[in-house]
Amino acid sequence: MAGRLWHLLPAYAAAVAQVRPPAGGVAVDVGCGTGRTLPALRHAVGPAGP
Repeated sequence: MAGRLWHLLPAYAAAVAQVRPPAGGVAVDVGCGTGRTLPALRHAVGPAGP
């Protein structure tokens, strides 16, 4: 991943893991940052949502 803050991806993934979003759930990014948590959220909830 190019750009700054790539080294923080493990911290973002750990934060998502603590929240424990349910598989098949809904994850919303309200545009308050870099969007770097989106890959971890996408992985956690998977491709099938409601």
